[in-house]
Amino acid sequence: MQFLNFLVKKFILLLMILNFYNANAINNPSEKNINNIFSYSIKSQYGYIIIHSQEIRSIKNSYPKGVELNLNWLKNSKKTWELCNCYPKVGILISYFDFDNNEILGHGINFGGFVAPSFKISNDVNFLFKITSGPSYNSKPYHEANNPYNLSYSLPLNIYTQLSISIEKKINKKNKIILSCNYNHISNGGIKQPNKGINYPTIGLGIEHNSEEFKLIERKKERYTGIKEKRYDISFSYFPKKVLEDAKYYPVFGLNSSYSKQISRTNALTIDLEFTLDKTLEISNQKLNKLEIVRSGILIGHEFLLGKFRFSQKIGPYIYDKVKVNDVFYQKYGIKYILVKNIFVGLHIKAHRHVADFMQLSIGLSF
Repeated sequence: MQFLNFLVKKFILLLMILNFYNANAINNPSEKNINNIFSYSIKSQYGYIIIHSQEIRSIKNSYPKGVELNLNWLKNSKKTWELCNCYPKVGILISYFDFDNNEILGHGINFGGFVAPSFKISNDVNFLFKITSGPSYNSKPYHEANNPYNLSYSLPLNIYTQLSISIEKKINKKNKIILSCNYNHISNGGIKQPNKGINYPTIGLGIEHNSEEFKLIERKKERYTGIKEKRYDISFSYFPKKVLEDAKYYPVFGLNSSYSKQISRTNALTIDLEFTLDKTLEISNQKLNKLEIVRSGILIGHEFLLGKFRFSQKIGPYIYDKVKVNDVFYQKYGIKYILVKNIFVGLHIKAHRHVADFMQLSIGLSF
């Protein structure tokens, strides 16, 4: 708790510095940019850890609490509006969490980039959906001798993701109060075991301060009349994976084919057929031949389309799986970025229920 108090003090100091900077910026018209309206917010958070497996029952009754700082840039241009009929925020998140179990879990410091489409409910109230991802430092990783009960993470540096919905209510010309519901996840993506992850929903309450008085440009919501894209993707993926039984890293190769049909301005439905060759499966079962470590699945899903980015959520069953060490169904969460026309790169996480299996770094072609 001393560290938490220290961090809160530092956050308050940072807010004072930002406030001083913004006061000067407002007096200098050359530094204003109506298409990028800056604000910052600070929130307190409180939640609980989901016990999704018997193996992590040693951390039950843990209630994380933390503080979160967001640096926001609200996009207010016509071009941005035409992407989603909304004014999205993009920015940087920094947060500290005490996991309420210092012996096993310790604490975490998260840093991430986010995008948050904002939708007007009334003149004073907005609704936001935010996606955040970035690195996370966690203080008490698994150690066979010193911390054998932490099966949630085995590396000090992990991946942090947050899905959040929030309501913002304007209380005066420059300030808003924020209430948010957040789903936080920490995992190393299967780089090293154990890796059960930490899944902790939280409620957040905070305040946001805008750098200057402004009024959003009122633009009419228009029905999407553009061409609804139909897209075929094929991609190759790779990622190194480690298991407890062996100190080495083993490759996981993937081949994915996908069909995407756009149904509105920002939404598309997808169906995928994929094959993965996971060399770590040979460690757990030496009798498997090369073909039997190949697994295949078919998935249906959704894509959120935002400029050059594609955010996806997919679920489906294995249709070929000789190993059968996991559930029949699995999920994938990911992001694609269009480098140039018809060429994209991607990062996806494959999971069985609440447990991440491995990440996939991919490159592919669209037709």
